[in-house]
Amino acid sequence: MKNVILIFLCILSIIFFSRVLPHLPNFTPVISLAIYSSFFLKRLGMISFLISYLFVDMYLGLNSILIWTWGSFLIILYLSNFIKNINHRILAIFSMPTIFFLITNFGVWTTGYYDLTFQGLLKCYTMALPFYANTLVSTAFFSLLIEFIILFKKRIFQT
Repeated sequence: MKNVILIFLCILSIIFFSRVLPHLPNFTPVISLAIYSSFFLKRLGMISFLISYLFVDMYLGLNSILIWTWGSFLIILYLSNFIKNINHRILAIFSMPTIFFLITNFGVWTTGYYDLTFQGLLKCYTMALPFYANTLVSTAFFSLLIEFIILFKKRIFQT
């Protein structure tokens, strides 16, 4: 039980501080955390991630595309259960931010901020490309950091 509480508090802290402290837009470890918490911790990781994300969203305030953001994370968490090896993790590092980008920006488009036409949808995605780049880079960066931590832990406890 102590490990469960520790895991939850770690995930909550990482999500909270990465979203509250100043950072480049969309440059957070959140997608990496979703991928790896689900991959390594299965249901415990998924539940910890979702509860942590809920707490942080309640603190930051709810918004009009919340269902799209949460929907994208539910899909990312679900798909992360099918990761079996390092090749799958590499694929996930690049595909999961794309899923997040496509779903959440579709949600932005549905709010009517952009014309509710095909041209408006294209403009919405085009305007979001800089955020997508930050999401891709941050997911790769934080995933690499997680991989190094895993490797370091294996090396330390094997000797």
